[in-house]
Amino acid sequence: MLELNATKVVTEKLALALTAPQTSIRGQMANGGVMPWRGRATLGWSKDPWSATLFCNYVGTYENEPLPGRPDSQVTCWTTFDPDPGFDVGAIYHSGFLQNTRLSLSAQNLFDRTPALVLTSGARLSMATMQTFSAGSSHCA
Repeated sequence: MLELNATKVVTEKLALALTAPQTSIRGQMANGGVMPWRGRATLGWSKDPWSATLFCNYVGTYENEPLPGRPDSQVTCWTTFDPDPGFDVGAIYHSGFLQNTRLSLSAQNLFDRTPALVLTSGARLSMATMQTFSAGSSHCA
């Protein structure tokens, strides 16, 4: 099994007031901007009771919010891999309480790649967990 999903944001505009001109926020995290590219690929295999799936997640390049005293910064693309091997116990035990049981061991971010941080004027947002951290706090992924 092979599955590919990708999202390309062509345009994303915001007006701060009804009479204000619209400005593009595509690829800029300030003001609620969105990632220009985001994708996920899935590669799966199965044979008898065994199965394995590998997910590849991609987030494209974007701009961090310009902050006073800090130049604009571009955050490079980010790719992670999530494996999910499994075993169908029900293929061996056709009756009883194990007949519909599947065991799997999933991992997210297999190679422990540090996620990008979205810098804003009051907080930081981890792209891995979408958690907000207050300014001045430390975060280790």
